[in-house]
Amino acid sequence: MDDNGNLKGKDSMRQKTVICAAAGVLLAVFLNGCASSARFVAVPSGPLSQKPYVAVYGKEGCPACADLKKDLARKGTDYLDKDISDPGIKRELVSRMETAGLQTDYFLIPVVDVNGKLAIRPKAREVTDRYRAADTAG
Repeated sequence: MDDNGNLKGKDSMRQKTVICAAAGVLLAVFLNGCASSARFVAVPSGPLSQKPYVAVYGKEGCPACADLKKDLARKGTDYLDKDISDPGIKRELVSRMETAGLQTDYFLIPVVDVNGKLAIRPKAREVTDRYRAADTAG
């Protein structure tokens, strides 16, 4: 360390490597949650209803939730609005996510359930396509 408290040599290089790695992980998490195509995962306990449905788990003030709901409405896709600020709704979601093998310590919202298959931050088009496919099959 120099007289100003700055790291020198190998310690400085390690610090820069750790910072770069952390930035890379954060970028990957951001892009995975915001920009990638969602992966729908089946919930082993099954769907919430025998009829085709879309349930959007989110909360008030969530811009991504509001955008998805607006896009679903624009596409004419009806959905159940499930606010995870309600402890019972949050328990329901966490339980469904755990049985589907999804991470529940930290997760992005909205989480969408289409006929017993969950996805984190899917695009409205993906939700609508899955819903309509089940609706016409049933």
